[in-house]
Amino acid sequence: MRRSRLADIVTLTVTVAGIVLFCAAPSHGQSYKVESDLHKALFKDSNYDTGVIPIVDSTKPLKVQLFLGMNYLLDIDEKQGMMTAALYPSLSWTDERLKWEPHDYENLMSISVLPEKLWMPDVQVFNSVGAASADTLHSPKVTVFSNGTLYHTFGLVSRTPCELNLISFPFDVNTCFIQFGSWSEPNRRIELELQDTTQSLAFYGRHPSWKLQNFTAQANDIIISDTETFTELSISVRVARKGSYYYRLFVAPAAVCMFVIPVIHFLPPSSNEKLTLGGLMLVVVAIMFEMAEDFFPAFSLGNVPLVLHYYTGLLIILFMSLLLSCLSVVIGTGESKSVRVPRILRICCIDRLGYICCAKGRTSRYDYELLHLERSLRSTAKRQSSREEDETELTEMTDVDSQEERDTAAQNHTTPNGTGENSDGMKEVLKTLINELQYARYKEQIKSEWLQLAMVIDRTGGLILLLLAIIVTSVITLHPKSW
Repeated sequence: MRRSRLADIVTLTVTVAGIVLFCAAPSHGQSYKVESDLHKALFKDSNYDTGVIPIVDSTKPLKVQLFLGMNYLLDIDEKQGMMTAALYPSLSWTDERLKWEPHDYENLMSISVLPEKLWMPDVQVFNSVGAASADTLHSPKVTVFSNGTLYHTFGLVSRTPCELNLISFPFDVNTCFIQFGSWSEPNRRIELELQDTTQSLAFYGRHPSWKLQNFTAQANDIIISDTETFTELSISVRVARKGSYYYRLFVAPAAVCMFVIPVIHFLPPSSNEKLTLGGLMLVVVAIMFEMAEDFFPAFSLGNVPLVLHYYTGLLIILFMSLLLSCLSVVIGTGESKSVRVPRILRICCIDRLGYICCAKGRTSRYDYELLHLERSLRSTAKRQSSREEDETELTEMTDVDSQEERDTAAQNHTTPNGTGENSDGMKEVLKTLINELQYARYKEQIKSEWLQLAMVIDRTGGLILLLLAIIVTSVITLHPKSW
């Protein structure tokens, strides 16, 4: 019984409270009517003029505050020197004509109004290239508060010039500027102010190639004439390139080519691969210059990136390498040379530099074969001569058995053993063969000397080019403005 009465009391209390709240809450129709009445009172009844600046005191300008945020750094075009960024500027000012008492309109503190119905400050991007596109999806309306303060935040994609300093590419740091201001209203009518020198990066999205280091602003006065001064709000965007990708794309191939070129000269001078590799290096360098031409703009002499200086040094070293390769091929592969290398070159290049460059020549296999054949023929001739001497001594010691044998030997001009003219002919043949082999060895020696000279010149030039490559790379790397 008691529980039943308690339940009835609770139910009655909840019902009464609901009826009271329902009656106290304004209906949607009343809220819409209240806001419509406020719009009518602010714009129609008061004859609001959108072309008149809301200045209360003619001796004081209207203060307009700017606060800028960045959503995304869309692109930095090195070739054209342009920066494209997605921004969201916020403007705030006071319009005394748009004040109201909130208690007269059911405590309505703010309303949203289309920009076309209001006076709007003509604050735009001064240095924009082309028309800046506004993103109306962010906030196409202006928020008006009961104290007459207006806030307008909107999205903006700006494309502004940016003077890039690419000397230390690909690890360069650049500062670009976005300049805001009024085109038509001087400082005596509109006073532009920065809400904060440090702008907002709360909604900034990271860029894959650039790192945003700083995003600040400052106000500057631009004097047009003796009586007119305009305010420029300069937004500084400091960005640093993420250079690992560009280093692998532009610098690493050049460094590899720089140190591969000297190695080519340690190949034999008669190798056909020398000129082939040199031509391949020339094609690679030409492709690298083509890539640089597509990426970089035209520079004055003092602003050329160090990587392009490195390319120039690479091209000079490659040109010297090709000349050296052609010289070594001409010296080392000529078949018509009939004189030995001059004595001074043999002493200075082959004997001294040959040890330093590990190019001291060795006797070729063909020369070994000629030497072995010559020694064999000389040994054969020596044995033949020794045999004839033995037979002559034996003939002198032995009497001829009959006069008939002596007469026959005299007629045939032979010894008793039959070694007369045949022995002399064999000597002549052996002598001729030995002379021919000596001449062949002489020609082979001439060819070997010129080949050694070509190898010494080639390897010495390769060491010099390697030293130049190290010097050029060190100078570029240790440059004060290098990466």
